[in-house]
Amino acid sequence: MAAGSVTGLKNSGLARALLSHGILTNQQLTQHRPAPVAGQSMANWLVTSGLTDATTLAHTVAEHYGFPLLDLARFNFEAIGELEPAVAQATNGLEAVVLGQRKGVMYVGMADPTDLGTLQQLKFRTQMLVEPIVVEYHKLTSATTTQESDEKSLLLQGELEEVLQEELEDMDVDDAPIVRFVHHVLNDALKLGASDIHLEPYEKQYRVRYRVDGVLQDASQPPLAAKTKIAARIKIMSRLNTTETRVPQDGRMRVATAGGKTKKIDFRVSTLPTVFGEKIVLRILNSDQSILRMDQLGYTREQTQNIEKALRMPHGMILVTGPTGSGKTVSLYTFLSMLNDSSVNISTVEDPAEINIQGVNQVNINEKSV
Repeated sequence: MAAGSVTGLKNSGLARALLSHGILTNQQLTQHRPAPVAGQSMANWLVTSGLTDATTLAHTVAEHYGFPLLDLARFNFEAIGELEPAVAQATNGLEAVVLGQRKGVMYVGMADPTDLGTLQQLKFRTQMLVEPIVVEYHKLTSATTTQESDEKSLLLQGELEEVLQEELEDMDVDDAPIVRFVHHVLNDALKLGASDIHLEPYEKQYRVRYRVDGVLQDASQPPLAAKTKIAARIKIMSRLNTTETRVPQDGRMRVATAGGKTKKIDFRVSTLPTVFGEKIVLRILNSDQSILRMDQLGYTREQTQNIEKALRMPHGMILVTGPTGSGKTVSLYTFLSMLNDSSVNISTVEDPAEINIQGVNQVNINEKSV
């Protein structure tokens, strides 16, 4: 579809369905601004521009063309792992998601089942017949992101697993498989909005978990033989002593995120010797998420008023308690940012200081001087 082309808009299968059912008018379609840009799919433009919503679009298109309709939120993607890699990964980079395969036919979820270009690419990639099933656009984008992330994680795990145990033991911590796996774990946790990452060695397995919304969830299980090299790689990145494995260590590191807009994220790193090796916990210190407005913290109106009243007092104490990931750090840094003004002097005592705030004198606790 050419950017801004009236003919291209009217020829779109999605547009024809919406026009036929009275959801859109010709005037709305051709005069709406901003017009679609080069490379933007029709489904993306219709939904993001507000001309229709994803649910209305899906139901209208399914009814108009007679395609089946599926709610992706209720679909079990675990079965996709049993498909051949060429089929499971066929939709990578496309606005489609693999749903299954049967007798030479691949079933894919699409917001635009009239997109012949995507259908032809899928047929070429798999040499199979392709049957589209209509899904809601916003659920499709979420599913494709998750599926590609899971595939990448499996590929990276597979890359480690293909290396013989003897080779893993001799492998340098700067070797490509180790480096790629560690960076994927960090970036994957950031994409999921995790607050911390746990890498835990056990007798017969090595487990990676992310804490999301206060709850730990399994992420991956790299080969047990890789535990020492993964730990060493993280210790090098956080400037810890790689030769010391018998005492706990604390450090920090900064990593540039992957993706379109690069930014640097700080991590607080803690190691803990266990019976089966070093457990490592990485606390994600994202300044963009650690200093918010009061109305973004989730407090009730009465709680917000009480906090603001306490912050205005010349002296006193606000006690913030809760489990890991409940928002204690975010709340405290938000309170500090509200008090931060050039007319006042603010000093903190922290263990340790997690997010740097311009204009605040932040002091780390020195246990030796206490």
